[in-house]
Amino acid sequence: MTFSELSLYLDQLEATSSRNELVRILAEAYKACSVDEIEPITYLIQGRLAPFFEPVEIGLGERLLMSAMATAYRTSKEDVTKTYKQTGDLGLTAMSLGPKTRDDTPVVVEVHQRLWEIAGLSGEGSVKAKLDLFAALLGELDAASAKHLVRITLGKMRLGIGDPTVLDALSFARLPSPDPQGRRRGQHFLAESRNDDAHVPGARRGDCKAPSEERHPRRRGDRVQP
Repeated sequence: MTFSELSLYLDQLEATSSRNELVRILAEAYKACSVDEIEPITYLIQGRLAPFFEPVEIGLGERLLMSAMATAYRTSKEDVTKTYKQTGDLGLTAMSLGPKTRDDTPVVVEVHQRLWEIAGLSGEGSVKAKLDLFAALLGELDAASAKHLVRITLGKMRLGIGDPTVLDALSFARLPSPDPQGRRRGQHFLAESRNDDAHVPGARRGDCKAPSEERHPRRRGDRVQP
């Protein structure tokens, strides 16, 4: 799956406030991807690169991202700042400045790997290296994909997707595995039970907690799990 194809699903997710629709759309995305793409997709749609218990930060804030946009789109930082003031959203800023279409956009796994490489840079000269690598990646994407890449980098996806939604989508997707090894790997991510957080990529028992938008008040008579 290309990152551009994933962005089409992200646009659909962004356009709905229905949890049932979120699950349906995300399940369709999982059906369309390969086993190797499940993990990076699950992290990216939540605006991260790794499980919450792994302290991985891309290390590019708003000002640095504006500099990267200026480089990628061959414009001045002043123009980027002006557009940002108009949109109020750096993702929308990137979409306004980026090309509507691109041929041969990178695949999801590659985008995840390149962001991971950026996150791993440290020490003298790392800021410039991060900017150069991110600007190069941004320059390979179409406008809609650039919007989501910037939001992923900031950790602000605004999709309302947490682990419970991911688990439900995986259980509905029922992903096929091309070979026994892939089947074993895929079983780690498929939800045999929708309440089993062991099937969330990288999750350990007790690590996953529902975000505020997915919590529901306990009703009288509900059973309290031990």
